[in-house]
Parts: sequence; structure tokens; C-alpha cells
Amino acid sequence: MFRFIRNIIFGLILIACIQCDTGQHNHTQKSDKKNNSLNVTQFHKFFSSNMERIIRKDTSIAPLRYFDTIIHFYQNNPPIFIHALEKNKFTNYLDILKSADLKGLDKTFYHYPSLKTLYKEITLSHDINSTDQYIKLSKLEFLTAHAMICYYSDLNNGRTNPDSLFGFHHSLHKDTIQNNIFLPLNYAENPQKLNSLFAPKNDRFGLNKALTDYHNRIGIIDWNLIPDSIRIEPRDTSDYIFSIAQKLMILGDLDSTAYASTIAKYRLKNNIDSLKNLCFYL
Repeated sequence: MFRFIRNIIFGLILIACIQCDTGQHNHTQKSDKKNNSLNVTQFHKFFSSNMERIIRKDTSIAPLRYFDTIIHFYQNNPPIFIHALEKNKFTNYLDILKSADLKGLDKTFYHYPSLKTLYKEITLSHDINSTDQYIKLSKLEFLTAHAMICYYSDLNNGRTNPDSLFGFHHSLHKDTIQNNIFLPLNYAENPQKLNSLFAPKNDRFGLNKALTDYHNRIGIIDWNLIPDSIRIEPRDTSDYIFSIAQKLMILGDLDSTAYASTIAKYRLKNNIDSLKNLCFYL
């Protein structure tokens, strides 16, 4: 009888412990979920109080063009781009910047790699409301605004690349008020209008079509660089010959059938098994 009562008591204690652990586990899950949801009000306060100090302290950001203009904008406006994080739509901004490659520009001009890294780090964070994450969110907000403004300005006004003269890229920007560079910021939370700002207005010279075709083609192979110091003459041999021929064929500048036929004839004539590294008149 005593053993029976003891077993009952032990069973009740075990059930209570299991329920306690389950409750703690559920509480932990709820806490984690709460920490992964951005406290917008709290972040806005942090941003308004610390944004300028954080941005000016970062030497990689401070020299940027339109720097003071964007600082002034955020002194009078709350953050706008980070709201897309809560809706899982921030990638729309990344897609817009990535499209610069198809417009004769370079997405790296507009912080694309840095923004992509920041976005990944923030989304993988276990506590988005920590000070460290708020600092990253502040940088994400500022750099996104800067990228959108510069990209929009370059699309409308043009951009030169006199690196050999000045060591930096030069944008042909006009007066910021007349040019209305803040349009991307005004439309930040309206995806349709924002996308329309960066959509090609016309393709009079076929540039967009040509660039799209080019990027589709170069994605076919691993586009390794060929040293510009290499000089190859007809009948020379080189490990780079096949790579050059392959790229020319993909770009449509070398007829693959004719090239294959030439190789086959030369191999047959000279009794050669492999002929990847011999230069013909390409």
C-alpha cells in the first residue's frame, strides 16, 4: 500500500515538472518571437537621438555625396526604409539597386553588397531590439536612402567614370531641389511608384535590351578574368585560348560551328588529339 501511494506521489511530481518545463519552453518561444519583432517606436527614438553620431563616426559613410542633405532630411523625418523589414519587403529595394547593372551602371556604386550583408545580419539576429542591431538598422536606413538618391540622380543626369584623372567616379548631378532627388524617399513605402522611378523611360538606342542580353549570356559560364598582359598571336599556344573562344562564342562574336569545324580540320590534318590551346585567326 505504501509503495502504491509513493508511486502515485512520484507520478504527480513528474507530471508537474513536465508541465513546468513546457510552460517555460512556451514562455521562451514567446520571448524569442517578441525579440524578433522590431519595436518601431523604440527604434524611432533611438534613430532620432543617435543616427547622426553613428553615421558621422563611420568613416566609410561620412565622405559620401549628399551626406549632409540626407542627415538634414532625417533630422526632420523618421526612418522609412526599415518598415519594409516588418513586411518582409526590404528585398524590393535590393532588387531595384541590383538592376543598376542592366542600365549601364554598377550596383556596387549604390552599396548593394553592404546593404545585402547588413540585411542578412539583421534578419538572422535573435534580438533585433538590441543596441547593436539598432546601430545596424540605422546604417541600413541611411545607406538605403543614399543609394536610392544617388541611383535616381545618376539615371536622370548621367555619370562619368574619370578614375584615371581623379581617382573617383563623378556624377553629373544638378541642383538637388530642382532635380527633386528626394522622390525615392517620398515613394519608399509605395512599391509601385518607387519601381516606376527606376524603370527605363525609353530604350531608343537598345541599350537596356543589349545589357539584359549581355548579362543573360555571361551568366552561362564562370566568367574568369583573362590578364590584359597576355599577348597571343595566331598559331600561338596558351591556356587561355579556349576560355577566350568560349566567351566569344557566348557573346555571339565567334561562330561556334565554324570554330569547331576549323579545329576538327586542323586536328585531322595534323593528327592531333586535343586542340584547345592553339590560337587560330579568331
